[in-house]
Amino acid sequence: MTKIRNAIIITAILMLSWPSRLYTSDAVAPTTFPFCPSGMVWVEAAGVCVDRYEFPNRPGREPLRGIRAEEAKKLCEDQGKRLPIAIELMEACGGKEIRAYPYGKSYRAGNCRDGLAWPDGPAKTGSHTKCITPEGVLDLTGNVWEWAYVNPGRGSTVAVGGAWNSPSDKATCGSFMLVSPAASSPNVGFRCVFRPAF
Repeated sequence: MTKIRNAIIITAILMLSWPSRLYTSDAVAPTTFPFCPSGMVWVEAAGVCVDRYEFPNRPGREPLRGIRAEEAKKLCEDQGKRLPIAIELMEACGGKEIRAYPYGKSYRAGNCRDGLAWPDGPAKTGSHTKCITPEGVLDLTGNVWEWAYVNPGRGSTVAVGGAWNSPSDKATCGSFMLVSPAASSPNVGFRCVFRPAF
């Protein structure tokens, strides 16, 4: 009985100590971490847990857009998360390999929702299944620009990653545009991040 109890305790400790892979399909292998909230994946390059999808972080939903940075910040904080710093989203997108696109270094037409006309609008979250990082984060380029801080202490903000109406060279992991935190636009949305306490 003691050996079984010890084995269970050791298994529980190991499960809490190491990242694990959850494979939902051959194309999507989100990296989970025991300290990431549900619906988030651990992105080592950025050192944070990142929402898999644009807010509301559910597949097949319309991304929430047209709100100010302060409103996005509040929605993240209401979930115990925060609005990302720009470099965190760029590193989540580009990884340690410094990819130009979530899926690789070279552009592939149709992988992400970009290069379209304004009336086409965004797609539902996660519908471009090839617009994915190796960790399993979707739509980090194209679809909607995403709010991020440059300097959270000062409240300065940018939008990163491009939108559906961005040309492919403006919808990259390194793309950003300065946007006043008081502004809102129908092509700017957001996602949340979480930094686990180790």
